Amino acid sequence: MTIISRENVRLPLHTVVSPDESTTGRGQVVHRTYAGTLVWNTRNCTLELVDPQSQGVILRLSGNNDTQLDHNEIRLMDVAYPDRIEGIHPKVSGAYSALRTLGIIINQSRGETTDGLSTIVELSADLGVAAQEAFTRTASVTLFKDSGKYYTQETWKVPVNAVVPSDMSMSPDFRRISGGTVLVDTDAPAEFTNAENWGFPHLFPFGSR
Repeated sequence: MTIISRENVRLPLHTVVSPDESTTGRGQVVHRTYAGTLVWNTRNCTLELVDPQSQGVILRLSGNNDTQLDHNEIRLMDVAYPDRIEGIHPKVSGAYSALRTLGIIINQSRGETTDGLSTIVELSADLGVAAQEAFTRTASVTLFKDSGKYYTQETWKVPVNAVVPSDMSMSPDFRRISGGTVLVDTDAPAEFTNAENWGFPHLFPFGSR
């Protein structure tokens, strides 16, 4: 199979936008969550986040085709710090961590490349779809309206390799009520008998992505 896809993927990343004349010449770091369908072309060794409606590319997460890559490997474009490096603006930072949390990356094959801007990684054969579907762990969240008024409590699926409650931004169930605040609960209510407790909360504020 040449094309493998995974729908409803959310990637909280750091991107760098070009400085304008009012800045000191360093790129501005922007924190943003990108959502779409992850598309892996195994023949060309490319990985892209695509808009499911327009089919346009939101983010290209891989480097150019490389015949030296082994089976299921890509050259993931990612950097440790989203800042200017010798005049180059890296497109994303945090991709490795996000894809690992989602069970999409299963192995860091050969570490960083010599340019320091990419890492050769091995991907799950189905981009982690089966593992997430089989994963039964859930967590409770409280949803608020954009006015700040309480709306409801729900249980959401936990990403397969989640470690902290902030990782719930990558849950396939993530949603907001008119852009309102989402609180990942410290302790699950008694009626959510299968939900696990984090032990400490996390807040996704109103207006954040």
